[in-house]
Amino acid sequence: GSNVQVAAELFEVALESGAEISGQTWSYVVSMYVREGMLEEAMATLDRLESLSFMQSGSLGALAFAAAFSFDETDSLKTEVAEKKKKRASELKATEAQNAKQRTKVERAYAEVMGALNKSGQAKLALRVFTRMQSSGIRPVQAQTYRSLYDALQLSGDDTTFSRQLLHRTMQTIRS
Repeated sequence: GSNVQVAAELFEVALESGAEISGQTWSYVVSMYVREGMLEEAMATLDRLESLSFMQSGSLGALAFAAAFSFDETDSLKTEVAEKKKKRASELKATEAQNAKQRTKVERAYAEVMGALNKSGQAKLALRVFTRMQSSGIRPVQAQTYRSLYDALQLSGDDTTFSRQLLHRTMQTIRS
């Protein structure tokens, strides 16, 4: 009811004021909408969340790796450049580690949205939400996520090739 409106307004004010909002807080906002049966708002909040830098930074790890190995230590004239690249690589690694930590905090939001979509008979959309979660660099680790995925696969039933591909991709993710 009105508490939800107040919370949503406070969240918007915080965003507008440029406050640094954690993945945990984003997750709480999505969960609040799901609990209140406001699925459209929950999905819209996920859309906004996916545009944030910490959600799009999965490639930073690769950049750090490239930076760390793109110098030639044999050339003494390049030592200063090599040091700068090493420093940049470690900064990128630290940033990516922090971003990955933020991403793990929003997995629950995706799981809850998937669960709500399953309950409302939109299992195919729940599968899409799972795919979006993975492409945002979130490795599914929580039981709730897998329950929602299993339910979505069971409920969507008819499209078995898509289901198999999704399961295969998920298993690859778990292995890595």
